[in-house]
Amino acid sequence: MSKSPAKTTWTPETLAMLGTMTDSALARQLGVSIPYVAAQRRALGVPPHGRKPRQSATESAGPLGQASAAEVVVRLSAQATQRLIELTPIIEAKFMAQGLPVARLRHWQVAEFCINQVWTAAMQQTKGTEEP
Repeated sequence: MSKSPAKTTWTPETLAMLGTMTDSALARQLGVSIPYVAAQRRALGVPPHGRKPRQSATESAGPLGQASAAEVVVRLSAQATQRLIELTPIIEAKFMAQGLPVARLRHWQVAEFCINQVWTAAMQQTKGTEEP
């Protein structure tokens, strides 16, 4: 009889066993269900026993491909934040020109404004190409 997944605690040792044998063999050894083991393995991105991990598009795409997903997010986030900082004075000037109060714009407000501008331009372009 298998243990309830709620009562099973994954230890570093049992986590290290994921992918080193079939899910069914590990489930039998731990006394849990096969779907429970498979779900934990997939959640951690561990390939099934006997299969090599697939090379993702980011892994095969230049310098960012050598970085982990977390590193890519940090890099892109830093680049986006820097760009928003650069755009802030321009957006503040547009707000002031429209008579809107600008004490200090936050990055999310700049991003929201830029997204709104892109959306508006796209909608106008779409309306211009529609057939009557």
